[in-house]
Amino acid sequence: MDAAREMYQKTETALKTTAEKTTTFLGGITGGLSAKIGAVKNSDTFRSMEERVGSVYTNVKSKVVTSRSSSSHELDEALKEAEAQREAANLSSGLAVSGSSSTATPTTTPTQSEKPVA
Repeated sequence: MDAAREMYQKTETALKTTAEKTTTFLGGITGGLSAKIGAVKNSDTFRSMEERVGSVYTNVKSKVVTSRSSSSHELDEALKEAEAQREAANLSSGLAVSGSSSTATPTTTPTQSEKPVA
């Protein structure tokens, strides 16, 4: 019976030690992730993106009638207007946007086809 009790105490000690080490390890990982997320949130790029998204949201929200009788047509108009404003801003900064595609089709000049040599 004494051997069983000793085995139980060793097992209990090992489990407590493992639990403490696991808690310390996970706490370190969580702290590191929290610090990295905080650094990303404070970056200029994140703030700039956050401001753009916020201004688009505010613009669209201000254009949509909040009554229950408002139709999706009003939302579509507000979204089109916001898109037009975004395109105008891009054009004024030198970036041309055509429709919903950001790539332009080059203009080509037709060439004469070659005749086979006999």
